[in-house]
Amino acid sequence: TSSASSQSEVSMKDGTILHAWCWSFNTIKDNMAAIKDAGYTSVQTSPINAVVAGKGGDKSLSNWYYQYQPTLYTIGNYQLGTEAEFIEMNRVAEEYGIKIIVDAVLNHTTSDYNQVDAYIKSIPNWTRGNTQIRNWNDRYDVTQNSLLGLYEWNTQSYEVQQYLLKFLKNAVADGADGFRYDAAKH
Repeated sequence: TSSASSQSEVSMKDGTILHAWCWSFNTIKDNMAAIKDAGYTSVQTSPINAVVAGKGGDKSLSNWYYQYQPTLYTIGNYQLGTEAEFIEMNRVAEEYGIKIIVDAVLNHTTSDYNQVDAYIKSIPNWTRGNTQIRNWNDRYDVTQNSLLGLYEWNTQSYEVQQYLLKFLKNAVADGADGFRYDAAKH
């Protein structure tokens, strides 16, 4: 047996994940006891970074798509809550032995160039543009072109890598335990 199985805490890979899709940090925090009682060992959040506040910031679930349109890689957004609320959610999760997995959108930003933050635009060669994937059977097209017209990160760029790594490290420093990488094959 592994050392994790002999402890009271289950490793993330052996546990059960609650996908708290579009739940705010406070909703997750306020339900931590019920999450634990239901047998979950990890919670996956929606993307935690700044995103397009679509349809005037309407928080209805029908606007989930905007959670996947990053505008800046700071923690907190109109739907999930602030960075302070993220930190507090993680603190409570730790008390219950629940791991937090962040849905990380590192493939692209928003499709609205005007909403991409000026800081991102200041990174040299930050994007490969938004030429849409046309041939889903072509490896180059799928990995180098744009998913749904979203501005594609130039992930081969050292500056882009460091910017996104800083975001991930900040999430870990704030209490995140792991990541789910959105659109990883792209």
